[in-house]
Amino acid sequence: MYFRPYPVLSILTLLGLGVLIWLGQWQWSRMGEKAEQIAAWEAVANAAPITLTEAICGTPRPGVPVEPAAGSGSGIRVWGRNEDGHGGWRRFVAVEPPDCAEGGHVLQEVDFTVFGGDEPTNAGPDFRIMPVPAHGLFDAANNPEANEFYRFDAEQMAEVAGVDSLNAEYWVVADRGLPPELAEVPPSRHLGYALTWFGLAAVLMAVFLAFHAAHGRLGFTRR
Repeated sequence: MYFRPYPVLSILTLLGLGVLIWLGQWQWSRMGEKAEQIAAWEAVANAAPITLTEAICGTPRPGVPVEPAAGSGSGIRVWGRNEDGHGGWRRFVAVEPPDCAEGGHVLQEVDFTVFGGDEPTNAGPDFRIMPVPAHGLFDAANNPEANEFYRFDAEQMAEVAGVDSLNAEYWVVADRGLPPELAEVPPSRHLGYALTWFGLAAVLMAVFLAFHAAHGRLGFTRR
């Protein structure tokens, strides 16, 4: 067997192969993380509601039902979807944090207004405490001046809400079933993405070897 690789092509191929494998491993890890998050949510889905103090001062359990608290201010608007999948503005107000909380006020959802609609729909009666969503790669930029938020930003939101600080870990949201960030991209989707990236890595390697074989630089006979 003989193999005389093209130096530049080999370097580029190795770089591409590394990126594809990294993407595949990332999606594989996201599959496990998403499965754990869904399992944690389902474990408390039917639990009795607890107070915000119990939810935050005890061992935080994402998805646990909580009793709504009294909020203040006109609220901030966060882009989102209702239970029917219609886009609109979710309005949140700042709730006084329990004494044990160190992260400031907690945002609590109060109503939802569909784009083009005039009347907001009450968010109640059931609420859950959830981790604030992580920034998405394609999230639009916030517009604090217009009170329009597309990603969670504790500093910007606190200024609009008129409070000193906001809890950057948890907020209280209306219970609409499994959260969109868990339902829209289930673990099976991440598995498909991982297999796609790994498959592309295998194809890249096959093309690399086939190219060298076609140019007489790879063979399985003695020369």
